[in-house]
Amino acid sequence: MKKIGKTLLAIVIIGLAVPAYAYSPCGPGGKMQERNPEANLDKHLARMKEALGITPDQEGPWNEYAQKAKGEMEKMRDAMREARQDMPQTAPQRFDRRIEMMKRRIASLENMDEAFKRLYGALTPQQQAAADKHFMMMHRHP
Repeated sequence: MKKIGKTLLAIVIIGLAVPAYAYSPCGPGGKMQERNPEANLDKHLARMKEALGITPDQEGPWNEYAQKAKGEMEKMRDAMREARQDMPQTAPQRFDRRIEMMKRRIASLENMDEAFKRLYGALTPQQQAAADKHFMMMHRHP
């Protein structure tokens, strides 16, 4: 049961982390990053791939996951641009907009779920431990 809980936690964290990470003004260690979501995501994915030690046999699941992450980041970028075009004026309208954006993030998680599960399943136990650690550290806040 503990393993299932850790896996589900990792899925939630990675699903939120990757597309959202591209828009974060801070990178690892709280350092400011450039305001280019595509470049930020590419850097994040490259660091993640290196940290996990993806092998040639794991390239298929990795590439599937990376493509899903990029696709979801593009959807979030477009949604954010759209939201800036039509900025709500009242607090209730803004609250509704926030709910709408959260629903889009949930849909993003659901779209990435299977690709992440395939990637995680293709990892060795040591790589899974590294993935668990990586995603837990990404979401620690001082």
